[in-house]
Amino acid sequence: EFGSSGTYRWFWRGDEKWEAYDDKISRKLNRAKRDRKKRVPIDIERFVDMDAMFQRRYDNETRKRRVKREQTIYKNIPVSAEELDDTPSPVIDKRVRDEQRDRKELTEKIREEQKLVERGMEVINDSVIDVNDIVSHW
Repeated sequence: EFGSSGTYRWFWRGDEKWEAYDDKISRKLNRAKRDRKKRVPIDIERFVDMDAMFQRRYDNETRKRRVKREQTIYKNIPVSAEELDDTPSPVIDKRVRDEQRDRKELTEKIREEQKLVERGMEVINDSVIDVNDIVSHW
């Protein structure tokens, strides 16, 4: 399941770090999210509660682990689960990077245009001075 700038991967919170679900489970969870399913089986012992964003056990639903969905930067290249913690994802959306690049390019073009205008004004000023010199000599 692709977003505008990559895939979405799912993670569950292990004892010390976020663990990535495999690609097959991530795709299954993405389809379930798209279809607004409430409960998604993970294996014979566990399911994901999509509303509460927990992985729960069938035999004891009070036993749970948090789950989250993260967008990867590039298609089929997941964010390293080891780099993720309880803080918001460090992933920068490709659209944001593209906008930053476009803004930088536009700023450079504006600066170039400003330089051209300044040079043009210098030429005009020099021409006015030359005309004034010619007129004053007559």
